[in-house]
Amino acid sequence: MVKVATALEKLKSILKQDRSNEAEQILIAAFRKETGKNISRIDFFTDIVDSYPVEALALAVRYAKERNSGKTLQYILGFQTFFEHQYIVKTGVLVPRPETEFMVDIAIKKLSKLEQANIYGIEVGLGSGVIAIELLSKFETLKMIGSEVSEVAVEVTKENATRILGRNWVQRFQIVRAKADQVLEPFAGQREKADFIVSNPPYLCHSDEIDEEVLSNEPKEALFPPSEDPLFFYRKIADQSLNMLEPRGLIFLEVPHERSGKIASIFNSQKFRVEVLKDLTGRDRVLVAQVGVVADG
Repeated sequence: MVKVATALEKLKSILKQDRSNEAEQILIAAFRKETGKNISRIDFFTDIVDSYPVEALALAVRYAKERNSGKTLQYILGFQTFFEHQYIVKTGVLVPRPETEFMVDIAIKKLSKLEQANIYGIEVGLGSGVIAIELLSKFETLKMIGSEVSEVAVEVTKENATRILGRNWVQRFQIVRAKADQVLEPFAGQREKADFIVSNPPYLCHSDEIDEEVLSNEPKEALFPPSEDPLFFYRKIADQSLNMLEPRGLIFLEVPHERSGKIASIFNSQKFRVEVLKDLTGRDRVLVAQVGVVADG
């Protein structure tokens, strides 16, 4: 055993300077992996100050060296925290981000105001499943169906659903495969209309400023739409959703702040009522559109 402070200093000395603040995360993740104990950060630093296993330290050192090579931290550790849950993430699956938490929080608040007890929702592009699973965990009577292109992402979503919702998640949550250029087409055969649609679609342009680590590590199909049109998914959702949503149904979309005005115009032209909400940085981040309510003006 070694002191936690000693282990922490060792990792900081290994990690590149701009990554030294990740030493605690790596240390805790290695401890969990080696011991099988799911321990919080507070408990970690108060309960085991003098007893960090040397085997876990060896694993933490390996993680730190992988991080220095440019590998995404979440892929090294194997998880990402989203709200209060830890979600499995793997290479080939988009890493969940705080901006998406903001969208989910808005969806929860809006859906909480619906009068009916039973709600049915559609998600376009599941990724690791964080959006659908968080919503299902908040609303006991909610049922959802979600689409996904990547086989790896489908398997990760299933793992996360089992861990967070329990083994009976299949009674409330259906997953369908989609092709890269399909948006709402995989849901066309559904018998019932949805109360809402939610998505964090691929929306980046190659001309956008994108972190090199993201480009090198994360799946391109989750970052860029399958055409030169960066608004591809937004146009198709606006065009196809009217026939799939209940009267006054809702749409929740994460949007790039640079193109939020153009996206809002697309939905306004389809006679949705549109609201664009800013995230904590003051940037346009979430579009909420409602069916059957014509925009003012």
